[in-house]
Amino acid sequence: MFEKYTEKLKELGAAEAVVISPADVVTAPWVQYRCRFGCDKYGHYRCCPPNTPTWKETREILDSYKTAILVRDPGWETGRIVGEVSKMLFFDGYYKAMAFGAGFCTRCKECLMDACPDKMGVFPSMEACGMDVYATARKQNLPCEVLPEIAAPHNAYGLILIE
Repeated sequence: MFEKYTEKLKELGAAEAVVISPADVVTAPWVQYRCRFGCDKYGHYRCCPPNTPTWKETREILDSYKTAILVRDPGWETGRIVGEVSKMLFFDGYYKAMAFGAGFCTRCKECLMDACPDKMGVFPSMEACGMDVYATARKQNLPCEVLPEIAAPHNAYGLILIE
């Protein structure tokens, strides 16, 4: 049913795009704790905690949807990819389509917060909203490992909710 969108995601650069149940997305309080105490971006970006939904709010959002597409991106274009396809879904009548990218936003040298020049094209990451990306990807038998160094080959993940 959503093959048109999974194919478009792959055309845009995704390595994989898997239709899943939002119930299979794992949320946990420790994820945002890692942002708060493990990332120097915390509080400095519009799409990073504490400016994002809590893990409990995210769980409520996930539970109000029936379908999701989990996207594996071998690059760092996840936000652009899921954003473009969520817009496509919206214009195809899925008015509740919602996207989540990966990592923190890098569009501006310094985040302008509420004066964001691209409010319609920037999405919070899964982890910023309390989603356990590792557990969610592994639940789908997709590769997701801790990087030995930042320049190592990686898998970034994004999510699109569809209703």
